[in-house]
Amino acid sequence: MVYINVVPPPILGTKEIILNSQDINLFPNPATNQLTIHTSSFHANEAVTVSVMNVLGEVTQEEKLKWSGDESLNIENLSSGIYFLQMKWEGGSVVKKFIKE
Repeated sequence: MVYINVVPPPILGTKEIILNSQDINLFPNPATNQLTIHTSSFHANEAVTVSVMNVLGEVTQEEKLKWSGDESLNIENLSSGIYFLQMKWEGGSVVKKFIKE
């Protein structure tokens, strides 16, 4: 016999922003010194934490931003390889992959 427990989704309020990975663009990708984050889904001055993680999930860089449009990250100190950029805000989070040359 199989039992299925259905749990309703939590109510998160009306301020929730629904994003998926297509709503955020990273360029250039691959990048060498600067990585630009583009999205029009955030409001001006919205608090966003941007973390860069290596393939082991270790945070190698983190910045707390007040969103003001396209944001650029200095990534020149990262070693060449594959990284993940995580953006967290009050309404959720999203992760994008990029390559550092």
